[in-house]
Formats: sequence, C-alpha cells, structure tokens
Amino acid sequence: MANAARGVHLLGYSQGGLICRALLATTPDHNVQSFISLAAPQMGQYGDTDYLKWLFPRHMKSNLYRLCYTPLGQGVSICNYWNDPHHRELYLNSSDFLALLNDERLHPNASDWKRNLLRIQRLVLIGGPDDGVITPWQSRWDPKNPQNRPEISPNLPQNPSRTRPETSLKFPRESSPKTENHPRIPLKI
Repeated sequence: MANAARGVHLLGYSQGGLICRALLATTPDHNVQSFISLAAPQMGQYGDTDYLKWLFPRHMKSNLYRLCYTPLGQGVSICNYWNDPHHRELYLNSSDFLALLNDERLHPNASDWKRNLLRIQRLVLIGGPDDGVITPWQSRWDPKNPQNRPEISPNLPQNPSRTRPETSLKFPRESSPKTENHPRIPLKI
C-alpha cells in the first residue's frame, strides 16, 4: 500500500470483510480509497449455518453465547463477531472485538477509529439472502438505520440505538448504501 501513491481499493469477503473494516478503523493514515465488503457480518453473526449445524447439531444458536462470551471464547474467531440479541448485556460486556468496532461499548480509541474509517472515499456493502453462511444476511447493513435497509426479515432482532452519537458513523442520505436487484447468473464450477 505504501507504494500506491494514488491509493488502493480494498475488497473483503465474508469474515475477511469484517477484518478489513477493523484494519481500516485501526490504521491511521491508510491510503484506501474504496472498500468493498462482500457478504461480511458487519453487525455480527447470529444464526444456524450449515457448517455450524454440522459441528453442533442441536441447539447451537441458543447456546453458543455460553462459550462466546467468555475469555476463552473470545479467542475463537466466530465468537469475536457472535452477536446474540437475546443476551445483549453479555455481548456488550464480553465482546473484545465487534462491540468495540461497532462503537457499542465505550473505549478510548472510538474517535480515532471513526476518523480512520472515514478516510475512505467509497464504501460498498454487498450481501443477499442466498448467502447461506452469514445469518441474518441483513448483518451487512447497519440495523440501527432503517434508511439503509431495503427489507428486513420480521424475525431479525433490532439493536438499540448507539448511546454515543458523536462517535457513531452516519452517512448522508445521498451516500447511504443502496440496494439493487440483479439477475442471478448460475455459476458452474
């Protein structure tokens, strides 16, 4: 990146999209011009996915918080972004990654992280209901801002508003994330 005088474009897929956003927030003076996040759990994961059902065939979603919201669990990658709406206080008090990154818990770097993230010129968030891994799939939007949500499943838990608006990210209406319907192209590999 240091050799790219005109800046770079950053693309992150799935968990990589969340990691890229964390890098953008925590890296001062980066030269990323555009950040494209594909099917990334920006607001966390809460759902039974095929690979988790295979590992934990019974009651995974309702019990994973017992592991994730412990010091040991915070060392497991999915636990870093597990966001159980039924155990909100545990999430807020135990999450060492997502709650801080999303500015849901007070921390001394919040203003710096916001300033660093706002250095990008273009933010593109892409996700859809056929993902099959990230659940709820709407996690790619900020569920606190209904203008950024084209459609939300009736059973998608809503998060309370941020308590510190001075550090929360807000997008002007004209630059809010947009959703467009594109034809499906079957891929055969």
